[in-house]
Amino acid sequence: MCAPSPPPAPDYAAAAQATAQGNANAARIAQYGNMTNQVTPQGTVTYSPTTIGYIDEKGNTISIDAYNALKKKKGYSPLEQWTQTVSLSPDQQALYDQSVAMNKELGNIAQSGLQYVKDAMGNPIKPRFDVTGGVPTTSGEMTSNVARPELQTEVGDAGNIQRSVNDYTSDVQRQSGANELANANVYQTLGQLQTRLQNPELLAQDTTNALYKANTQYLDPQFEQAQSKLENQLANQGITRGSEAYNNAMQSFGNQKQQAYESARNQAIAGGTQAAQGMFGMNLQGGQFANQALGQQFGQSLSEQQLANAAANQNNQLALANQQAYNQAIAQQYGQGLGAANFANQAQQQQYDQLLNNANFRNAAMQGMFGMDMQNAALNNQVQNQAFAQALSNANLQNAASQQGISQQQTLQQAPINMLNAVRTGQQLNAANIPQTNVSQPGQLATVAGPDLLSAATAQGQYNQGIYNAQSAAASNLQSSLIGAGGMLGGAAIMSDLRLKKNVIKLGTHKTLGIGLYIWDYIWGEKGAGVMAQELEKVMPEAVITMPNGFKAVNYGAI
Repeated sequence: MCAPSPPPAPDYAAAAQATAQGNANAARIAQYGNMTNQVTPQGTVTYSPTTIGYIDEKGNTISIDAYNALKKKKGYSPLEQWTQTVSLSPDQQALYDQSVAMNKELGNIAQSGLQYVKDAMGNPIKPRFDVTGGVPTTSGEMTSNVARPELQTEVGDAGNIQRSVNDYTSDVQRQSGANELANANVYQTLGQLQTRLQNPELLAQDTTNALYKANTQYLDPQFEQAQSKLENQLANQGITRGSEAYNNAMQSFGNQKQQAYESARNQAIAGGTQAAQGMFGMNLQGGQFANQALGQQFGQSLSEQQLANAAANQNNQLALANQQAYNQAIAQQYGQGLGAANFANQAQQQQYDQLLNNANFRNAAMQGMFGMDMQNAALNNQVQNQAFAQALSNANLQNAASQQGISQQQTLQQAPINMLNAVRTGQQLNAANIPQTNVSQPGQLATVAGPDLLSAATAQGQYNQGIYNAQSAAASNLQSSLIGAGGMLGGAAIMSDLRLKKNVIKLGTHKTLGIGLYIWDYIWGEKGAGVMAQELEKVMPEAVITMPNGFKAVNYGAI
């Protein structure tokens, strides 16, 4: 046995070069992601690359001439410098040019207008007219309301209008009094005959049901017990539910059960048929005798009922003719009453229309009188309003003249100031604001870090070294313990069966045998170290012993 081999040292230079190359690739990817061409109605923003050199796999930069002089150009990537170009649409470019020219001209005008502002601010404003105080009044009084005449809002009662006619339909006969046909005896006779003929079938069905119930009342508990016994037998044999053997056994049992019930059913049907045949024979003889008597009785009853029905039909025709004549008389009487009611209603309507015309004429006359009073009041108010308007116009004219004088002076004073202010802060046309992509400034690379391979390589080397140190210490301890165990036991066997171990960790390889060296926990809680009996048995079977309990042990004195 020997200690494990030390791990190789990480290639820190290669990791550093890979890290630098990753950072450069990440920067280029970020740069490409930031430079997105834009097309808007106001204009476009485009990006174009210019190659200024080349970069090899280690991150070294060479010029274009040096790259062109190389014979093998594999492994080099172009070093590009990007240019952002903003182009306005024709309309926006014209507006921008116009704005620049306007701002330039306004600046020149503002410079020359400062003297006018100084002169205007030195002249104070003085009113030229006195302002009339208060609102003019008139001596006359205005009419505020007009007497309202009373209008007629109701129309005289024209009388009761007849809205209904006498009911002549209650006595109209809607059906004739026909006698009932005396067919009860005939129907009863036919029903008795049918019942006699059906009795054998009913008897056969009842007999069949009784025999089947008697035959199967013992089969049900027998087959339930047999099925339970069969399922327990299959379970004891290890045949699980749903398997092919289980399904075959249950199908065979079902076939036996079905055959038993079919046999009981056939026996019941045969017994019912035999009973029905005997009963049918006896009923047939009695039915034939009864049918002869009933046939004779039916013929006699039929003749009597036909005679009675003929007489009843004649009586019905006579009664129907009488009712038709009566209904015609009632209908004529109803028509006469309806005509009289319509005539009365027309007279009432004519009287109502006359009263309504009279009321409308009176209301029209009252409305004419009210209109004339309104015209007189409106004329009076118009005269008063005209006088007030004339006085107000005179006052407004004087005030307007005074205000106009002040406004003229203010305008003369403020004109140069407003002009200069307009020149300085007037509305200017600016170019369209095209949104820009977040692109790094010219001469600067995007600060996107690539994978830190150098740190990863350093951490991996530290981890491997730690594992190596632990394995070396464990191997040294294992070597010492095995040597000590071999010396103390004098070749005694130690339990080393794989089935008795858990949490197995491989520490190294045996120097001469080529099998693994492990540490582990026994399933009963103790710790152990050494080889696996199953692995040792393949290369050195004489050093493995099978104990009486069936587990394997290792004679460490032999190895």
